[in-house]
Amino acid sequence: MRILTPYFDTGVYHKAYAEAATAYKDETKARTIAGAATILDAIAAYRNGTPAHTSAQPAQIGPEVIDHITAISVGLHRPRSLDSFRKRVTNTENSDTYA
Repeated sequence: MRILTPYFDTGVYHKAYAEAATAYKDETKARTIAGAATILDAIAAYRNGTPAHTSAQPAQIGPEVIDHITAISVGLHRPRSLDSFRKRVTNTENSDTYA
């Protein structure tokens, strides 16, 4: 996770969570899907070499992901099922994050 920190976009997480919470009406599932989609987005940004944070301040992955990493890891088990959701909530055009 540490290597993904500069690529983690908190805005993507919050947008993904809002959409997932509306779609699923279950906070745990919404956090799982939002966290997994955001991690996939960070992986894509890492592969593209486009960090979300370029400031001098160190980037951090917040508790919204760290505190739910076990559930998120289960959600990441099937990244293709998250792909359409991730595309809706990110500006990332590259969907080969798991190739």
